[in-house]
Amino acid sequence: MARPKIPILSRERIARAALEVADDHGRLTMAQLAKHLGVTSPSLYNHVGGLDEVLELMRETIHVEQGPKIDRSWTWQEVIRHVARHDRDSIGQHPWLAADLMISQVTAAEPLASVIDFAEVLSDAGFTTEEVYRIIGTVDLLTAGGALDLGAPERVYPIETELADNALGASLRANPKGSARADAVFAFAVDAFIEALEHRLASRAS
Repeated sequence: MARPKIPILSRERIARAALEVADDHGRLTMAQLAKHLGVTSPSLYNHVGGLDEVLELMRETIHVEQGPKIDRSWTWQEVIRHVARHDRDSIGQHPWLAADLMISQVTAAEPLASVIDFAEVLSDAGFTTEEVYRIIGTVDLLTAGGALDLGAPERVYPIETELADNALGASLRANPKGSARADAVFAFAVDAFIEALEHRLASRAS
């Protein structure tokens, strides 16, 4: 029988199927992915080397569709806010992915190119060689935590705690609930980080 002209599998199809499986089950194995695609595990390994490579395909798919697009005309503060918000929102749609992305090596071309652009912006702003990566790493921490926080319950603490006559209760009542709370906390963290970096640059210049 003649072989099909169009391959049954493609790297794009594998990436999208992997996202579907992981979104449904909160985790991903090669056996699950092969079953979802309707192929055998050996057939799947003809296209990808293993789970780490699949993870990078997923990272690149998310980045191409939803990742940050850096404009080099922006200030470094605008770039940090843009990258942080876009990464948080895209990872937040796949919260199970946050931990995997934090412990895996970035090799996918599109995400890597974006990080390189980010580093150039920070270097041009006057941050030291050591500081450039530390800033990028801190933004990664903020976005991963922010992505997980999007899945937090409507009320993070019991209603009794919120109604209590103490500093925590008063602050909880003063803040929004649900996704608005997550947005406010994330914006506060990013703003505080940027203010600290501005102070660092200013003290160095004085």
